[in-house]
Amino acid sequence: MFVDYEFYKNNFKGKLSAEEFDKFVNLSCMKITKETCSRVTDGTLNNFPNELILDIKTCVCALIDKLKIFQDALDFNEKSVNSGAVKSQTAGTVSVTYDTSFSSYFLDSKNQEIQIKSIINAYLFPRCINGKFYNLLSKIIENSNSCKTCSLV
Repeated sequence: MFVDYEFYKNNFKGKLSAEEFDKFVNLSCMKITKETCSRVTDGTLNNFPNELILDIKTCVCALIDKLKIFQDALDFNEKSVNSGAVKSQTAGTVSVTYDTSFSSYFLDSKNQEIQIKSIINAYLFPRCINGKFYNLLSKIIENSNSCKTCSLV
């Protein structure tokens, strides 16, 4: 895990319980590892500068909160259908429509993927730190570590 509950609670100011945090932290870390082509793993995390480590940890926390929203939408959808959050009903030939509009956006897998990638891109964007270029999201593995975009080289 790239982040612990203490960081989530104290630094990120997260609102989830430790149990909820534990439910989503591993999946969040796996999504970052996947999107960074395994550049960010438990074994490589401490090889990055502190500024980038902080952004990686914060990214994990943001993903945890987003995954919780997805889970809440699923729970809401199941509860709505099972407990009767009725949007409309007809008495004649008994027709009932359940209101799932709130959760349908969050349940769509394409929307979920877009939101997850958006969070990862927001925190792990390419940047120059102390004269070294970090592009964790590139699908191309580059050998050059020098920063071509800033004047620190």
